Amino acid sequence: SDDVIVGKSFDDRAGCAVLIKVLERLKNVHLPYDLFVTFTTGEELGLRGAKTAAYSVDPDFSLSVEGTIAVDNPNIPPHKQPSHIGKGPVITIIDRSIVVNPKVVRFFESVAEKNGIVFQYKTPIYGSTNAGVIHLERGGVLSGVVAVPCRYIHSPTSILRLSDFEKTVELVYNILVELPSTDLLDRKLRL
Repeated sequence: SDDVIVGKSFDDRAGCAVLIKVLERLKNVHLPYDLFVTFTTGEELGLRGAKTAAYSVDPDFSLSVEGTIAVDNPNIPPHKQPSHIGKGPVITIIDRSIVVNPKVVRFFESVAEKNGIVFQYKTPIYGSTNAGVIHLERGGVLSGVVAVPCRYIHSPTSILRLSDFEKTVELVYNILVELPSTDLLDRKLRL
């Protein structure tokens, strides 16, 4: 299918590619806040890069973008399937490292709905993301996660759908553009 992409280890590569596409779209857009985009290492080794980046930047808000596990397999019970290929970007509610603040989840939902983006939730407690350490840094940082659903995320033959990737780019772009219309940048809301 023209909509399927196969490549090596899409776990964080998918997120990096999304961010590059978002930055291309933001090139001529003025955001009323300073945007820091970090491409960190060490996620699989204790989230080391994210921890040092968050400490250095001291953000008011954090959005982690990645590839996440799609286990849409008929042999796996539905309650153990974190996400599905072809069902749009994934908004994380919970994983092993973070319970995302409901206010952040509601904002992401509203942005998706306003822009006609079909999305899904990651709720089973599998894996962790950079947000897991970022939200604990310094005085706490409101953090959220948006991901591209990918099969076999750590293998030489990872799979994703281009339509999911493109909708993730659209969602992340609109989150960044609409963020100033919320109070999520208010440092008083730190956890």
